[in-house]
Amino acid sequence: MNPGLYMSICRSAIILIIHGVFLSFSAFAEINGYTEQSSYNTLHASEYYSHAEKNNALQAPESHYHTDKNKTLQEPESNSYSENNNTLQASDFYPQTAKNNTLQAKGLSGQTGMNDALQEQDPSGQTAGNDTLQEQGFSGQTKKSNTLQEKSPSGQSENKINVSPDTETIVILHTNDHHFTANKLSALKDTIVHIRQKYETVFLVSAGDIFVRHPARWIVNGQLMISRNWFGDRALFMINNMNDLGYDLMTLGNHEFDYREPYTFTALDAANFPLLAANIEITTDAIPTLDAYAILNTSAGSSVAFLGLTIASGDKEGVNALDAFETAAGHISLLDSADIFVALTHIGLRRDYQLAEMFPEFDVIVGGHSHDLLEEAELVNGVLIAQAGGNPHIVMDTHPVYLGKIILTLENGEIVEKKGRIIHVGEKPPEIEVDAEEEVELEVEVEAEI
Repeated sequence: MNPGLYMSICRSAIILIIHGVFLSFSAFAEINGYTEQSSYNTLHASEYYSHAEKNNALQAPESHYHTDKNKTLQEPESNSYSENNNTLQASDFYPQTAKNNTLQAKGLSGQTGMNDALQEQDPSGQTAGNDTLQEQGFSGQTKKSNTLQEKSPSGQSENKINVSPDTETIVILHTNDHHFTANKLSALKDTIVHIRQKYETVFLVSAGDIFVRHPARWIVNGQLMISRNWFGDRALFMINNMNDLGYDLMTLGNHEFDYREPYTFTALDAANFPLLAANIEITTDAIPTLDAYAILNTSAGSSVAFLGLTIASGDKEGVNALDAFETAAGHISLLDSADIFVALTHIGLRRDYQLAEMFPEFDVIVGGHSHDLLEEAELVNGVLIAQAGGNPHIVMDTHPVYLGKIILTLENGEIVEKKGRIIHVGEKPPEIEVDAEEEVELEVEVEAEI
């Protein structure tokens, strides 16, 4: 055979063998490549769709997830859920199940479900749908009742609103007809001080006749005092005692109008309180200027008008008495200037009754002149009438001392209760001279001690 031809055939054979081997290798490589790509695709897809049976979990984006005892919930974008996890929610955007209303699964903070404040919070910081929670919330305060969760704008619990009325108590202490007697001053002062300490507003008033106008009765413990100077000294003594006790007002009595110059003026002018007499016209210098009425204010801001009504004796020059009832009618307009209307009178109990019948506009009548001791104040035509006895027209150390006490109770500016009684000064310790109920209790205690 031709050597050149032989070499050419061998070279072609070798090329064909090499090409065949190359083709076989390429085919094998393509087959293996496809299998690896399928395996890769399967593994890649498992990151989104397969679920670890042992871990019972869904792999999800980091943006939102909840865990509950290592049961991880993952929410893929395709919203796929594990068959075994249908009762657990995987996102803040989906409602919690009924079983999860009272306890939240552990959140991003890693805190347990007992700390609801980090789970499902609304803008106010309170856990949504957490009506029955009693564990600690975000503020750290224990929510043990709905009253701490549902409050009105004022901060008060809606079911604890209790509007109470504006209550005020006014006390009027009163005396009358002392007639130069000033017994048991220390006990009287202690009693008045005690009452003032107990109540916010206490007024002390006199219904007149602190003097004795008859010289034949200027008697002290059986001894006649014939000097006019004694009258002057005793009159000033009475006024100074009233100043010391802190009297607020006095309506003059008929014994004051039967003046003795210059002593009556000197004594009355020393008073540190207004002197009232609306129905008396004074045109003499023997009597100081008088007021028709006075308005006193309470500690709570209420106002009390006292109208002075009296009688005159002795036919003294420059003293002219007008009708008390007509004068009262002319001053009813005081109701427009005050919350409470009181008549401070020295006209006697019978006329006080008439005044109450004619003018129910008065809330209280505090009287004198007739020396009536009304142990309990009386209601006549809706008007409370009080009078605190009085002394004979001679001075004796054995005369009793009476102090009237009127209590007015107001609610929202209106009188809802009014009552009055007599305190027998010096006969019992001052601390019980407040209410009858307290007297009974103390009497029982004293009897037990004896």
